[in-house]
Amino acid sequence: MTAFALRRAAFPYAARLSVLALVYFAAAKASLVFAIPPGYATAVWLPSGIAVAAMVFWGLRCWPGIWLGAALANFTIGLSMPAALGIATGNTLEALCAGWLAAGLVDRNAGFRRPEAVFLFAVVAAAASTLAATAGVGSLALIGAVPDGEFLANWYTWWQGD
Repeated sequence: MTAFALRRAAFPYAARLSVLALVYFAAAKASLVFAIPPGYATAVWLPSGIAVAAMVFWGLRCWPGIWLGAALANFTIGLSMPAALGIATGNTLEALCAGWLAAGLVDRNAGFRRPEAVFLFAVVAAAASTLAATAGVGSLALIGAVPDGEFLANWYTWWQGD
């Protein structure tokens, strides 16, 4: 059994999900300090990196921890339940897509030693970030929290932050 498999076995699934939800929630609350008015889109979104790393190292089955942490973080800033769940779903889809692609395209043992791997990871991250930005700003627009004229500015800030 590899060292990675031993670490994974020593940290039960439910504990991983709980820790991931808590860490995601804390990072989200810290990141929202930098949000542009009305306070939803931020150019610094630490949880995206945490979520992708969890997907790569713990596998795609850790998605409920990401979804729960994102839903709780968004609900605590005064969003309606449907908006918080829509945003959480977008954040989770982003992490699933980026984690799945990164795990398949980037060699964990080689890391980012080659420029091609860094470039490929950046492309994957940029593409996956469109999912969270679209779902997030779309959810906010549906409840009227983002005026029509500010949709693209909020979408760009959200995408850039992720």
